[in-house]
Amino acid sequence: MQRARRLPITSMAIRPNLIITGFMGTGKTTVGRVVAERLGREFFDMDEAIEERLGMTIPEIFARHGEGFFREKEREIVEELAASSGKVVSTGGGTLVSEVNRTLMAQSGIIVNLSCSLEEIASRLEDEHDRPLIEGEERLSAFRRLLDERQEQYAKISWQIDTTSFSVENVADQIIAGYLRADSLADDEAAPERVAVDWPYGSHEVIFGVGLIDRIGRILRQNGLGGPVALVAPGLVRELYAGQIDDSLRQVGFAVQHIEVPDGERHKNLDTVSYLYDRFIDAGIDRSSTVATLGGGVVSDTVGYAAATFMRGVPLVHIPTTLLAQVDASIGGKVGVDHARGKNIIGAFYAPRLVVIDPLVLRSLPDDEVRTGSAEVVKTAMIGSAELFARLERSAGEITFDEIKECVRIKAGVVSRDPFEKGERAILNFGHTVGHAIEVASGYHIRHGDAISIGMMAATRIAVEMGLCDGSVEERLGMVLVRLSLPVKARDLQCPLAASTTPSLDALKVRQAMEADKKKRDGKLRYVLPTGIGSVVVSAEVPEEIVHRALDWVL
Repeated sequence: MQRARRLPITSMAIRPNLIITGFMGTGKTTVGRVVAERLGREFFDMDEAIEERLGMTIPEIFARHGEGFFREKEREIVEELAASSGKVVSTGGGTLVSEVNRTLMAQSGIIVNLSCSLEEIASRLEDEHDRPLIEGEERLSAFRRLLDERQEQYAKISWQIDTTSFSVENVADQIIAGYLRADSLADDEAAPERVAVDWPYGSHEVIFGVGLIDRIGRILRQNGLGGPVALVAPGLVRELYAGQIDDSLRQVGFAVQHIEVPDGERHKNLDTVSYLYDRFIDAGIDRSSTVATLGGGVVSDTVGYAAATFMRGVPLVHIPTTLLAQVDASIGGKVGVDHARGKNIIGAFYAPRLVVIDPLVLRSLPDDEVRTGSAEVVKTAMIGSAELFARLERSAGEITFDEIKECVRIKAGVVSRDPFEKGERAILNFGHTVGHAIEVASGYHIRHGDAISIGMMAATRIAVEMGLCDGSVEERLGMVLVRLSLPVKARDLQCPLAASTTPSLDALKVRQAMEADKKKRDGKLRYVLPTGIGSVVVSAEVPEEIVHRALDWVL
């Protein structure tokens, strides 16, 4: 299969620009590049843009055309940026001295002014001699004169950071944290949104918002959760985000105990659960405490099962950091671990007290994690929303935060109507009867999303053969999967077990794994089969020969 081009996952339809301004030598461009890279945003340097458009350096522009001409070109770019979004912008030192420019830029984003001591500026610019506004003067005196001229206008920018004594990384940390807080508070689109999931023992909420991991402490307090908090995460995720969450929790008085768990499906077992029990005891966790998961589906499933069974249940919070966990695994209260003879056959229904979804964490994911996680987005569209599926067809491979939220709403509705999978909730297993068996038969070398993608195609082929839907459904599903770089058949997989001749992934082994599926009723496998785009039925009356043909086709 030819891999489709992956587009970056977007957090929102519109995100305000982050505008970094200040006097020369304060670090605007250097820090701006770091901030842009870490936020996954486009970096736009205004001076570089002017030089590129005019084909001249800044000193040449001043020498040939004068400062007035330069400021006109600067204003043109400011007007363009005022109509844009989602960029990290580094301005020239004099750009926002103009009140008109400041007003225009403020319309498109959040402005931070960097400052620095004159002595440090002189030291930083010691080897630079391309500053036309101080040419011919003693440098320190020239810096002081120009700064005095601009200081009153710089001071009108409310957010100020003195970079004199801080490293580039430290300044970037301050800017990112401040931007996320300001964005979340100031932008209506970024304000937390809530979806309720009704449960027999009371409802719980899924909270969406950009930058929420920096506010976890307040969120837990507002929702009546207590401490100490056991924050459970695999090593890499812990390294990326546990520090921010730890700070947020401690700021509102929570004691925090960090527990590291191994990641990967092979660790989703009772050995890990037993290890967690020991760590909970060491941390003093009881029914008044909180267990918070930070990671993907394996973490939420495994830690969730440990929380459900420790002291007959302790409060649980999920902070999902993968696409799969945000749209599926963290929602709905299913927790559990694998057994050598079947996936997820040891488990419980145990609702979290809260799920907190921050789309920015998805930017740190490897491309393959985003790609495979998108299989659950396709699954959700296939079972419950023709409109969402049509958006995926139009998206050219992009998954947006709006689509994540729509997936959560669909799943929350299904779970609320059938929390213990007595009926309708079984539709959430579309693609999973064959998909889980592929995972087991491969020894979990094949990723969950890849296996579910193939499983959806197998289920759709069965439905076509049974006359439940026409071939256009199969064709459209296949096209969306390819668009998202997901496999349609096993040969499309990019892993050592992809070849159909590999004994570990032949139809017999997959069929044997299917027989251990926990979704069986009265000894019969149940298949979720599409009747169209956005609608499915659950059937245990599927002829064996059709199943065999479907497996042969996808494997």
